[in-house]
Amino acid sequence: MKIAYFITLHHKLNQFRWLWQAIYSRDDVYCIHVDAKAPQSFHAEVREYIGNRPNVIYLPSRSIAWSGWSMVTAELGAMNLMLGFSNNWRYWINLSGQDYPIKPMAVIRQSLMQSGLNFIRVWSFDRVAREEPNDPHLRRQAFIEFRGKIRNLRVPVPLPTELRYKGSTWHMLTREFVACVQTAAITNIAARRIRFLFCPDEIFFQAVIMNSPFRDARADDCGRFVLWPGPKILKEENAEELTASPDCLFARKFDEVADRAILQRLARTGGYSTP
Repeated sequence: MKIAYFITLHHKLNQFRWLWQAIYSRDDVYCIHVDAKAPQSFHAEVREYIGNRPNVIYLPSRSIAWSGWSMVTAELGAMNLMLGFSNNWRYWINLSGQDYPIKPMAVIRQSLMQSGLNFIRVWSFDRVAREEPNDPHLRRQAFIEFRGKIRNLRVPVPLPTELRYKGSTWHMLTREFVACVQTAAITNIAARRIRFLFCPDEIFFQAVIMNSPFRDARADDCGRFVLWPGPKILKEENAEELTASPDCLFARKFDEVADRAILQRLARTGGYSTP
């Protein structure tokens, strides 16, 4: 089963090497995006490290604002590129350069292949209000991106009930749903309504899938281990909790400068080569 990976980077090349060494395979395909705000030297270092590989393409660099609409447009652009780049990948996995697999790759592939589901956390706003009443999405205030940052306009954004879903930025999606996202009418409807909200990347794909034929073809879990509030840097003290997590296939965030031992442990248990 071929996997399409979308990896976003803006710093920490040494940390990215850990991820790349673990997930790279000639049988899969990869789309890399390096933030336009990163130094040109970093762009060059990434390309030099990856080298000229026929199964790797680069999304043209754009400036990404954390919690802004640019995070969604970058992924939509990458999806469009990858659908044309390869016609036989089955799953889409988005990752940051500070992610790392916490299960062996054989287990990751088997979990995806056996389920055939979209791994995407989806909570209704009603559930969010009950369990996370201070979540900023509930205020539905307008934000715009300006010079690489988002600005709160402090005015409300009307959001139809059918679009009021929230989850995680991170997901593992079937090729069929990714193709649906590119062509479905709900994509444009959701984009017009959601683009000016805070962290639209935690709302957009949730709204689309819940208004699509794939509504029931999902596991209500993004398959990621994250420590909140944060996300916190994962360390050796978190090792037992990480490896015991039955449903998580990847985790974030890691930093070899803060704790190299946890990466070494996960590499050993997963059978991954290291930088």
